[in-house]
Amino acid sequence: MLAAIPTAMQTPPDSHSRRTFLSALGLTTALGTAVPSAASAADSPLEADLPSPGADLGSLWPTVQRIAEQQRYADAFLDGRFATFPEFQKAARAKLFELLQYRPEPVNPAPELIEKIDCGEYTREKILFSTSPGLRVPAYVLVPKNLKG
Repeated sequence: MLAAIPTAMQTPPDSHSRRTFLSALGLTTALGTAVPSAASAADSPLEADLPSPGADLGSLWPTVQRIAEQQRYADAFLDGRFATFPEFQKAARAKLFELLQYRPEPVNPAPELIEKIDCGEYTREKILFSTSPGLRVPAYVLVPKNLKG
């Protein structure tokens, strides 16, 4: 079966780029595009510097990695800026509220019983409560009847 596959395609998948794949299939002539040989493609500074990630990005991998390295996240937990997870949580919560631009005033929940239904072993209560000024949220509370302890 391997004898029918062109030699350039018998190399390990990590060594392929779009150029070598198209060259192996002979599509470069059919498409009328000039594609450099595999040797000259590997000599390119963008392709020779970095190992393949295992994903099928071909010759795009160096560009993707360069972009990713330029986008380091200053608030990432694994970046080494935070000594403990609770310290990270506090900073992350503050950053999230900053980005969302949402800081509601604290409110009294002021629960209000809307409906109470006996469901046999438990009672289902529908309540409304406040989560922020002007916003009331409905909820169901299930209260067991034979609770011990």
